[in-house]
Amino acid sequence: MTLGFWQLGRWMGVPVALHWSALLPFGWCLLHRQNVLAALSSVLAFLVLMAVHELGHAVAARSRGLDVIGIRLYLLHGVCEVEAPEREEDDVFIAWGGVLAQLCLFVAALLVLQAASALLPGSAPVLQPVLFVFLHANIVIAALNLFPMAPLDGHRAWRVLPLLWRAAPPRLQALGRGLGRAVDIHRRRRIEKTSHAAANELLDRLRKK
Repeated sequence: MTLGFWQLGRWMGVPVALHWSALLPFGWCLLHRQNVLAALSSVLAFLVLMAVHELGHAVAARSRGLDVIGIRLYLLHGVCEVEAPEREEDDVFIAWGGVLAQLCLFVAALLVLQAASALLPGSAPVLQPVLFVFLHANIVIAALNLFPMAPLDGHRAWRVLPLLWRAAPPRLQALGRGLGRAVDIHRRRRIEKTSHAAANELLDRLRKK
């Protein structure tokens, strides 16, 4: 244990460490679940979810030829430290890696739930704490991560839109600009119409006085 971290091992040569704060949710889960095994399952499932998210970033970085320095898991979040990408598209791709990995985990959890319901009808109470994290909490965390605000992934991930726009065919770009101008003209006309109606209403009130 170094500076509050436990070294969990290495993933393809990348050191993975766990901070002691990541275990704090166990107390809340124990109060909520009223069961030690269920609370422990929930916390471990959440740690797996965070690890999967950060491993998604690591896989995305490796696929672009970038070095992954390390992965650290903290209370309610993790950090994947990678070599700074030189190209914007690489940075955006890495940002999406975490959420895409969560999506893979979500699909896998759904398949396990379906299989367990069909083959092991009595397994639902045992799997419930883990599946709750892999399904429901997974979606919430992915949505929060995609919020367009630093230091969340969405701050970089949504830069994919202008990248896609720049890569679009010229005809599609021209069509988009035309639609944008049409919307702008329509908006201006509505503003002018509203202003004109308000001015006429004010004049009518003044005449009545």
